[in-house]
Amino acid sequence: MKHSLYASDTAYFKYRKPDPPWGVRSVGIHCQQVSPGPRVRVFLWDDVMNNAIKMTGRRFERLTVVAFGEHKKYPCGSTGYMWLCECDCGKKTTVEGRALRAGITKSCGCLTSDVTRARSTKHGHAKRGNISPEYYSWSAMMQRCLNPKSDSYYLYGARGITICERWRDIHEFIKDMGPRPGPQYSLDRIDNNKGYTPGNMRWALSKNQANNRRNNRLIEYHGKLKSIQNHCDEHGVGRGAFQSRILNGWSVDKALSTPVKKYKQRAVVLRNL
Repeated sequence: MKHSLYASDTAYFKYRKPDPPWGVRSVGIHCQQVSPGPRVRVFLWDDVMNNAIKMTGRRFERLTVVAFGEHKKYPCGSTGYMWLCECDCGKKTTVEGRALRAGITKSCGCLTSDVTRARSTKHGHAKRGNISPEYYSWSAMMQRCLNPKSDSYYLYGARGITICERWRDIHEFIKDMGPRPGPQYSLDRIDNNKGYTPGNMRWALSKNQANNRRNNRLIEYHGKLKSIQNHCDEHGVGRGAFQSRILNGWSVDKALSTPVKKYKQRAVVLRNL
């Protein structure tokens, strides 16, 4: 049975809700009104049992109340009522009912960690011990084009090589370029005299990048202006054989069109000395 009385009366009680407002104070195990004021309702112990039923199963942010825990006596003399709660992360913790209802406690502590991690994370590609390869390429691109203290700045930023505003954000850079195909790939500009823009960039192997350098020697053969290595790869002639033929007075046409002879490897017989 549920009983109740008013603060203007003097009565024995074990639990009250809410805490006495202004004009009411607790003396021992009695409740007295020390100044005139409105009649404030004070609940007795039967309300704790009803409240336990109401609290069990309720959800407060990440916490779900599982069962009533214990009574906690504070040094000031007040009593707190602890509830066993299960967090969404799987951990269980004991929380005071007032902290749950007031929204002070919202998790077992994981919410604070998640909020701090989200607040200190800019893009998530440079986590400690887990830096993405795309971030390495993007960061190197930003350094050599925008940082005058970089060792490679004179080859990029000082030459007028720029980065489009869209790619100042790493998310947009990855969205346009896609993930790096493999560890042997790196960023390559198709036209070395243009900047880092979506239409002028690709992931390329080191061999392709070497053939696309500004200081490469280009020759024209059959109407195609390419580097020596590209012509050699296209006609199946080794770079060393081509250079040797040119040094011996061969023309470019003859050096590229003449197939390379393949000699049989001699068998080596080892004799016991």
